[in-house]
Amino acid sequence: MININLVNELEGKEITLCELDNVLTAYGVPSVYDEIDPDSLIEDESVSYWVDDSQGINILFDVIDYKEDSPIDTVVNIKRIEEI
Repeated sequence: MININLVNELEGKEITLCELDNVLTAYGVPSVYDEIDPDSLIEDESVSYWVDDSQGINILFDVIDYKEDSPIDTVVNIKRIEEI
């Protein structure tokens, strides 16, 4: 089950990819940026996090302001959070 506080905190919000990662790591979720390049997430307009061994979430977003010189600072609008 997705944490309802997390959904309320993120859905419909404009946030940078770095801030998004910081919010999720504050909930104890491991950062994705150790293994994934931000540009690939921007291209897919989504990012997936493993909450634990059996549950993950996929966050779908629209790109609002792409930062070519620092992709992790790209501003996105969170459309939806799904369980995977």
